[in-house]
Amino acid sequence: MQWLTEISSWHWASLGVLLLISEILGAAGFLIGSAIAAFLMSAIMVFAPELDWKWQLTIFASSAIVFSIIYMKRFASFNEATDQPTLNKRAALHIGKKVSLMEDTQNGMGRVQIGDTFWKVQCDEDAKTGELITITDADGMTLIAKTDKD
Repeated sequence: MQWLTEISSWHWASLGVLLLISEILGAAGFLIGSAIAAFLMSAIMVFAPELDWKWQLTIFASSAIVFSIIYMKRFASFNEATDQPTLNKRAALHIGKKVSLMEDTQNGMGRVQIGDTFWKVQCDEDAKTGELITITDADGMTLIAKTDKD
């Protein structure tokens, strides 16, 4: 247990490198805050080598939390940005299409067939079988539509 009481700046720098390598292997950004905290502790230990191990772990843990939160808030939108916003959102692919109802809607709910798939559809008002509707949005796997009244 003596190694725990003799943590030096090199230990913290090594931990930082190990965390960055782990991040590269696919942690999706969760280890970057901890790696930065480890490098910060390494720098602190250069200037204050007499710092007790309990304080080192406390500073590391609290700064890892802070840096992780900052990273997630700062780069969350970057990680979600895509040039294909409808990827894996099958219902959203149909927005803007005009389709005819397969059955009368009841309380605004009905079904349509697009290609070989049957979709649940929620209309703005009740409509009859065969009536054209326009898909305006998607809520999960339910298509949101408005009736095309000519």
